[in-house]
Amino acid sequence: MGWFKKDVVEDYNNLDLKALKRHINNGYANLSVGWGPNNERGSFGIIVDLSVPSIRFMYSRTDKNTGEKQDFDYTIPLAATKCFFGGYRYWFRCQGIKDGVACNKRVRVLYSGNPYFVCRHCLDLSYKSRQETRYRDPAFMAMKSTFDMYELLDELQEPKKKQYKGSPTKEFRKYCNRLEKAYNKARMWRS
Repeated sequence: MGWFKKDVVEDYNNLDLKALKRHINNGYANLSVGWGPNNERGSFGIIVDLSVPSIRFMYSRTDKNTGEKQDFDYTIPLAATKCFFGGYRYWFRCQGIKDGVACNKRVRVLYSGNPYFVCRHCLDLSYKSRQETRYRDPAFMAMKSTFDMYELLDELQEPKKKQYKGSPTKEFRKYCNRLEKAYNKARMWRS
């Protein structure tokens, strides 16, 4: 069974409700949203009406293969949850369909799928950080070994009696061995 990587959210255009919230005045907004410098990666218009709680999307998409232009005009409902100190927090209700089942998840970010805006679960997207292995990264290993060393040092308590009749006690010898192991482990990953 082969290991494969999923598409990542960083490669998709997204619409974050938290960023959109600052443009909403008195429960209403009519604005154009775009991506990239000078909206060179595309833009679209949206109308936000919190009295209905919904967002209306209006945009056109051109098929890269056929050059055919298709217009879209649809509404995505919003869900509201009460905040502890007053006010409301709004969420998108995803209208995507995955495996024949309506999603209807409450999400903060929608991604430009093909052709509608849906949540990352419907597009089967992952985060880039979830697909990177950290165990072969030298910086990670150095950091891990340092934390391991500090953890060992925290566990070690210097014995009260270090010597008895001129020779080190058994407890002090164990303490010195553990201290040396922690030091060697940290030194091994730093070189």
